[in-house]
Amino acid sequence: MALVVHPVLFVFAKRLANRAGVIWQSVVRHAEAPTRWFFPLIGLVLALPALPVRWELVDLLRRIVGLGAIAAIAWAVLLVTEVLGDSVYAKYRIDVADNLAARRVRTQIDVIRRIFNIVVVIIAAAVMLMTFPGVRQIGTSLLASAGLAGLVIGMASKSTLSSLVAGLQIALTGSIHIEDVVIVGDEFGWIEEILTTYVVVRTWDLRRLVVP
Repeated sequence: MALVVHPVLFVFAKRLANRAGVIWQSVVRHAEAPTRWFFPLIGLVLALPALPVRWELVDLLRRIVGLGAIAAIAWAVLLVTEVLGDSVYAKYRIDVADNLAARRVRTQIDVIRRIFNIVVVIIAAAVMLMTFPGVRQIGTSLLASAGLAGLVIGMASKSTLSSLVAGLQIALTGSIHIEDVVIVGDEFGWIEEILTTYVVVRTWDLRRLVVP
């Protein structure tokens, strides 16, 4: 029933969103995929008390539903960031002549959103792992050596962390923007993407240069 209700509901939601504006169109577009999984979870939650099965199976289903709910909540948070990004993009258009300010804002939003998404995914994965007693006990036993583990991880990923900080600095200081014209070595091109650890440059002959 949940899988049947979902497409019917979004047919009407898309029609209403087309009349409401850009933000609601973004909400419907980004929400369609996660709700396709969330609706069956709601159906399972409603059906669990009435299932004529053994309690072991019910307990397993509840654990699966709990993990799915955590993933759905994380997906909803990511959905909010995508909608906010689309709302900002709608205000700052880059298809106009004087688009320097728009490209600067888009660059900052894009990099910060990517970093935020990574943090949300890591937190969601940690919460899902902590629902298992065995993993929780391992995490508790390792808590005493967290300082040493953090130092080792920091030393091992020094180059990655420095690239991440550099990407954040590029977004905040505005040293380069999306669609800026640049020369990298002997290659002429445009900034296509600014990611957390590297920049993608689109050359004049439609090749891509990945620059740390």
